[in-house]
Amino acid sequence: MNCADLGSLLKAHLERRLGRSEIDALRRHLLVCRRCRQRIHELRRFELEVAARVPQFADAAFWSVLE
Repeated sequence: MNCADLGSLLKAHLERRLGRSEIDALRRHLLVCRRCRQRIHELRRFELEVAARVPQFADAAFWSVLE
């Protein structure tokens, strides 16, 4: 797992296609990569903004698997 993999893994995560081992690999990468952690943080903040404005899109548990 490296920074280049983040985009495709996030897409798979959005589509609910990540297996447990892929989620674990993503978590391990986020523990050591500040840049990718920041990217996840920004995506999470965006999701919260959207959820506040359009409640039917709220899915609080979605990002929690990566924390």
